Amino acid sequence: MITEITYNSSYKYKGRSMSFKDMFKMSKYYSAYAQGLESIKEEVFKKLQDNTKATGANAVVGIKIDMEPLANSSTIIVYITGKAVKVA
Repeated sequence: MITEITYNSSYKYKGRSMSFKDMFKMSKYYSAYAQGLESIKEEVFKKLQDNTKATGANAVVGIKIDMEPLANSSTIIVYITGKAVKVA
């Protein structure tokens, strides 16, 4: 079993960090949240890929992804778990 975790707490909107005022503009907030989530997912998949190669496996099956925002925070945590296998 391989498990990776990553988190991010710096939402950005069009490449810029969001101001406190921007947090109340829902379209900017949702856009920044979606972009932040995508970048976190890419990062955790890259970690999973690197860890899989380090174990000598060449594939991962049964992948489970869990995304969780921390209460009273702008932090998103992404967990990923799977079974590393060697496919001939």
